[in-house]
Amino acid sequence: IAKIGSLKMHIVLGLFVFLLTIVRLIALAKYPKPAKLTQMGIWRGKLISLNHLFIYSVIIAMAISGVVLGKMTGLSDIIFFGST
Repeated sequence: IAKIGSLKMHIVLGLFVFLLTIVRLIALAKYPKPAKLTQMGIWRGKLISLNHLFIYSVIIAMAISGVVLGKMTGLSDIIFFGST
């Protein structure tokens, strides 16, 4: 039973992080971005932007893979709805 409680918390926190990421991406698209720092070179700025894109992509991919895995195995139904 302790494992189920831990897994339930893991799923809930994962979905929360996914939702926060989506909200963050919407905010980034909706509001203007701050001015770029002029001290860094062009390549460094491009690498920073690419890194942010990669981080968001990984977070979204992890959340989607977790949801798909939970649905395919029936684990989410077992944990949240008590099915067997």
